[in-house]
Amino acid sequence: MIAPFSFWWFFFLAAVVAGLVVSRLLLKDKPTDDRLKFITAVGIVGVVVFVIYRYALFADPDYEFVFWNELPLHLCNIAVFLVPIASWKNVRFLQAFCFLNCSIGAVLGAVLAEAEFIDVPVLSSRGLGYYGTHFLIIYMCLSFVVLGVYRPKFSDVPRTIGILLLAAGLMHCVNLLIRALTSVDANYFFTFGLPCNTIIDAVYSILPVPLLYEFLFAIPFGIVITLIILPFHLTDKKVSDKKETDGKIS
Repeated sequence: MIAPFSFWWFFFLAAVVAGLVVSRLLLKDKPTDDRLKFITAVGIVGVVVFVIYRYALFADPDYEFVFWNELPLHLCNIAVFLVPIASWKNVRFLQAFCFLNCSIGAVLGAVLAEAEFIDVPVLSSRGLGYYGTHFLIIYMCLSFVVLGVYRPKFSDVPRTIGILLLAAGLMHCVNLLIRALTSVDANYFFTFGLPCNTIIDAVYSILPVPLLYEFLFAIPFGIVITLIILPFHLTDKKVSDKKETDGKIS
């Protein structure tokens, strides 16, 4: 059986870490184009895995598959399709979005799994499919930085938060449209809250307004990604200062 922080959950986590280390060792001396092609190839595999996972959920008799609730419109799902595009076209702001937003979203998805994905057989669609897909997304999104394709900067913070809030607004419109045209209570990006999630439920209780409550996450999220970027900034500054010092000496 698998659930957050179970043996198999940590097995998937270890596989991601090992994969990133091996990828770094094998590709660190390769040209940037080769590293981008590798991420693109992994991204294409990710798309195929995602499609198989979704079909497996559809075929699972123990899972209530509702088409309008299973569109690939959650943050993690979007990442599956963004990664190969961001690497193939080498689009920096998409790489930043994948690393700073989607990787965190995938981690939260793996940690705060919904009830139907907790204590399920590890080789089932809700076990291997759900956790395998989320950890694969984490691997793909972190690859941009680990393989040296993308270097985070403080200027990425407002842009990535802005894009995330814009995406949430668009998904809220999609939710409203689906709710108006069908009997399905669509809730992509959880713009209507998520009662089964302690954190989201607590924030929603502060500002019980669909979509708008998510703006309360902007400041703490900005602090988190700023702290993520800080080590890269300090390293780059140290290298820059050293080059400037060496230049003056010469």
